[in-house]
Amino acid sequence: MVSAQDRISDSFGDKVFAYICEKEVKYPHIVMQQAIIETGGFYPNNTMKKNNLFGFKKGGRVIRFNSWKESVDYYKDWQDRKYTDDNEDYYKFLKRIRYATNRKYISHLKGTKFFKTCDGQEIIPEPEIDSIASTVMLYDTSKITSADTIIDKKPHIAKVNKPKKPKSYTVKKGDTLYDIARKNKITVARLKKANKLSSNKIKPGLKLKIPR
Repeated sequence: MVSAQDRISDSFGDKVFAYICEKEVKYPHIVMQQAIIETGGFYPNNTMKKNNLFGFKKGGRVIRFNSWKESVDYYKDWQDRKYTDDNEDYYKFLKRIRYATNRKYISHLKGTKFFKTCDGQEIIPEPEIDSIASTVMLYDTSKITSADTIIDKKPHIAKVNKPKKPKSYTVKKGDTLYDIARKNKITVARLKKANKLSSNKIKPGLKLKIPR
């Protein structure tokens, strides 16, 4: 069982991360983030009391391990079985398999701000764009500069022009197709086509459709 001294010691997290690296667990910084979240920052909660750093359950109950290292070993075996596509983003993998029921689990992981490699190098976290993926798809990302803030961009919504209903005009004495077409800024041919006229002759009282 984890000693009280280890739990309150700042070095305990270092021991956990060192062992995760020693076991060659993939994406060690994310796995460390999980350990921090699942134990509440290595606080003596139910999982910590059972030496279970990752909240693993069996039959609905939290598994008890003889030592916290056993829980890391268990995670390693679990990861080898479940994570089979090295090209899949590990955060997306955890989300896909529903590692946790909390919808904000991934955000909570990143919120631990633990971004370190096994050799002590800092990792620059990628911006969270899951929530705005549908917006990003509307843009040519090759034109986005480092100074751009994607979330501030508004998606382009194309306007759909509804077809306008044609006007109507009642022919008066002395009217010609040419005069009517000219006043409405359309061609005689278009006016004749809209009204299915075979000749240029029109009579007073005839109702004409004026296309727009």
